[in-house]
Amino acid sequence: MIWKIADGFARPEVQGAFLSFTSHKFKEHLKCHHKEKLKQYYVDNADRIYQFWERDSRVKECWSEKFLLQKLQYIHNNPCQSHWNLVSEPNDYECSSASFYHNGKSKYKWLVHYAS
Repeated sequence: MIWKIADGFARPEVQGAFLSFTSHKFKEHLKCHHKEKLKQYYVDNADRIYQFWERDSRVKECWSEKFLLQKLQYIHNNPCQSHWNLVSEPNDYECSSASFYHNGKSKYKWLVHYAS
């Protein structure tokens, strides 16, 4: 995921809020629609019962357009990798911005072009 932090906010607080919010939403979705899959995320640690995100997330600050484009291409191609084999073309992966960069359309209202 590539995201820009709004002025007045720091990465740790934004990242923490994002991870907490999405974890809660994942858990609620799985409880309602895929209870059996929720077991895959069970950890029963002192600070949490479920773990949806890696503890050591790989945050990379993108200081150049070249680096950002390299990461964007990696993210778009990742669902096509043989160990995932989710789709054959990046544009076909529903949860990706690849089709947005290909045709300019997105079902996600919050998605904006990196150069915006």
